[in-house]
Amino acid sequence: MTSPPEDLTRLDEITRRVREIEAERETLLAEARDLLLVQLKAGAGSTTLSRRAPYSHAWIRALARANGIEATGRGKRKTEPKSP
Repeated sequence: MTSPPEDLTRLDEITRRVREIEAERETLLAEARDLLLVQLKAGAGSTTLSRRAPYSHAWIRALARANGIEATGRGKRKTEPKSP
């Protein structure tokens, strides 16, 4: 069974467009990662950033840790001495 040539042409167009979108998505995500690192280094909290970013809070924390950025004071758990 053969396909009409216009079907194949349309399939080529769709494939080209999907590849363009994927490339654009990767570019945008890389830009978002760069901006997140700038914000994290400036002291922004990962919780606040995760509300605005295309990444989860856990992913942003992992990004911070991988780049040697400690958690901000507000999100850090404080250990209190236990009473006897």
